[in-house]
Amino acid sequence: MRKQMLFQHRYLPIILFFSIIFFYLFTRFFNLLSLPIFNDEAIYIRWAQIITEHPRSLFISLVDGKQPLFIWVVAFFLKVFEDPLFAGRVASIFFGCTSLIGVFILTKLLFHKASVAFFAALLYILFPMALVYDRMALYESAMTAATLYSVIALVLLARKPSLGHSVLLGVVWGIGVLIKSTGFLTIALSLPVYFLLLPKTVHTRQEIIKNLLYLGIASVIALGFYSLLRFSEHFSQIEAKNAVFVYHFSELLPYGAFLKWPHNLVLMGKWTISYLSLPLFFFCMLSFASEKRYIRERLLLLLLFLIPFLLLGLFGRLLNPRYLLPVVIVLIPLAGFGVEKCLTSIRVRILGFVAVALLLFWLLRLDFLILSDFSKAPLPDRDLVQYANGWPAGWGMREIIAYLQRESEDKQIVVFTEGLYGSLPTTVSQIYLSKSPAVTLIAFDPKDRELSIRLSQEKTKGDVFVILNQLQTPKPNWPVRRIASYSKGESSWKSNLYLVE
Repeated sequence: MRKQMLFQHRYLPIILFFSIIFFYLFTRFFNLLSLPIFNDEAIYIRWAQIITEHPRSLFISLVDGKQPLFIWVVAFFLKVFEDPLFAGRVASIFFGCTSLIGVFILTKLLFHKASVAFFAALLYILFPMALVYDRMALYESAMTAATLYSVIALVLLARKPSLGHSVLLGVVWGIGVLIKSTGFLTIALSLPVYFLLLPKTVHTRQEIIKNLLYLGIASVIALGFYSLLRFSEHFSQIEAKNAVFVYHFSELLPYGAFLKWPHNLVLMGKWTISYLSLPLFFFCMLSFASEKRYIRERLLLLLLFLIPFLLLGLFGRLLNPRYLLPVVIVLIPLAGFGVEKCLTSIRVRILGFVAVALLLFWLLRLDFLILSDFSKAPLPDRDLVQYANGWPAGWGMREIIAYLQRESEDKQIVVFTEGLYGSLPTTVSQIYLSKSPAVTLIAFDPKDRELSIRLSQEKTKGDVFVILNQLQTPKPNWPVRRIASYSKGESSWKSNLYLVE
């Protein structure tokens, strides 16, 4: 009996930890390819594919002003898995798993209770926003992991200042800026956050200088990582790309950014509540209800959410819900604290379990829709349009590619794809058909007035096919006949395949 109790106490945390990991992997791998390839996913996977074919192209993403670290990880998984889309999404699952562990570590560091950390980890798995983006080959899961470990490293450095913790922080910052430019925002916010974390006993000038020195060392290491990008002749494209999405200080007044700020905040608030959902929002609010313990830590997490949220609303020129994932993620430890409070502070313990069970059921229902029928899930309209119900969604592309692969098994074919650099049909065709010697790929501009002549000329080389995406119907003078059409979710958009006659 004594041995049995010892086993339960010693090994229960380990069993729970691996159960959490297994549950995470199940939710992320389940039906992983049910959602079609998204336009940006195709671009990133194609870059990674080029790196595997031409290792000297390590910085190819800088051509479009995108940092390369996430693309490098995708390139690694392309060596492991045959299906490029599967490999790209596994890269995000990998970063999501590091985020899961990061949520656990951060929650344990702040609140010193394994139970709160387990609740936070479970909520991360069920968090609809994480569920969506951990299953897509996009940058957000990687940036989220970098954000979490940046906060973890800050906490460690503040509690025990040392060169080792300073180097750790610098490495995490360096990884962040190699993923996305928002990594610099994380660094900029770290100074006030760091001094909020410092013990109250740190007040002498010598101690403050020592801590500033450690932050300076971390900053130098991060800049050293970022300097690797200067080896590329396209380094300057990062600033140009940032200007597309973010206002510069000098632009705030001329472009009326302050006038747009309230609208942006309301819009981002709707996206946050939509993804955070009622249960997680409730648990976050509950974490602040009449509780004096760890008030400093909870205020820290709230500030880590509010400050980037407000800045993104002000400086964001082009906004998408996915940019909020690295911002919202710090609320998950708060929600975990709220769950633990709900289970321990309600006088009738059974009522606490019932309340938590009902709220978790709400989350599970939403997650089930995301996994089974994404196009009908109650998510922000902008994401539904991009990933399931609009022209950027790749419904039908897998079927079209499979058809063209069968056609090219015993003959030469020519495939015209709508759009030039970065278009969905062109990029997906390059991913899956560029290595086939029997397929000639030709990307075209839909405004090309000579296209009908080019289509007819290519007939001498074999069957000629045309893939249309944004252009829903061919021009009247094109000598084509539609042979396949695939609807995009709940919209009227279609992916169309035509044969040149």
